Amino acid sequence: TIRSVAWLVVVAILALEWVFARINRHYRAVASQLTLIGHTLPPLKKNTVIVLVPAVHKGILPALQYAKSLGQDTRAVHIEMDPEATPRLRNEWEPWGQGIPLLILESPYRSLVEPLFRYLDEVQVERDHLVTLIVPEFVPARGWHRLLHNQSGLLLKVALLFRKDVIVTNVQYHLTE
Repeated sequence: TIRSVAWLVVVAILALEWVFARINRHYRAVASQLTLIGHTLPPLKKNTVIVLVPAVHKGILPALQYAKSLGQDTRAVHIEMDPEATPRLRNEWEPWGQGIPLLILESPYRSLVEPLFRYLDEVQVERDHLVTLIVPEFVPARGWHRLLHNQSGLLLKVALLFRKDVIVTNVQYHLTE
């Protein structure tokens, strides 16, 4: 009984020592990859800016202005969930699109992520540089109102979290009462 408890303590100490050694090795590896010693500044990458356009409304306008401030290659992308609404969207885009070309991506299965990922693949192959994806979102006046609205922006951020050379930026438009 005392021997079995003693063996458990010895095994637990050895296991903890192994875990702590792995953690220490991880921290040393991260530090060696982040150090600036012996590092030279890489060449500046160009940037393609893509604004997601769910619809044309007041919340899109600050996102478009922000996108234009970031780079010369600015594009707007609408993922088509309802093909019947697309002609109206194109008509609304003309006066409000600020000269940014609008690309419509078909999504027959009403998926937001899959067509966007395909397009990002194309852009990243077309040009080997950064892509900044701007996701406009409106922020309701009351916190509980968030439950009533789609959380697509959050879904996209999570889906793109580990994608290399893609920066996701939310541009918020705050609603009033």
